[in-house]
Amino acid sequence: FDNQNALELASLKQASLVQLSTNSSSEPRTLHESYSTLVSRVGEESASAGIALQAAESMKVQSTEWFDSVSGVSLDEEAANLVRYQQSYAAAARILSTAQELFNTILSSVR
Repeated sequence: FDNQNALELASLKQASLVQLSTNSSSEPRTLHESYSTLVSRVGEESASAGIALQAAESMKVQSTEWFDSVSGVSLDEEAANLVRYQQSYAAAARILSTAQELFNTILSSVR
């Protein structure tokens, strides 16, 4: 057996075969260096995306809370309005009752 293929394959580990277009230096890199750079970049981008997601979720929560505080229904205010409407209704009922008594009195005095 000739081990030439195995030696050629092993030599690829040290061969500078990969050119990274986003790298500031234009020197070719080995497969191992290129893979390490790729994994590092993926990790950095993933961490950056996670931070951006957390910031966006925080902004969403703040926006939702602000919107609810501005446009939401205040239960205390609604309860106060109900009491006021009830008092107004009772006052109107008393006025009608008094008017009916007055009308009946006038009607009975004319007969």
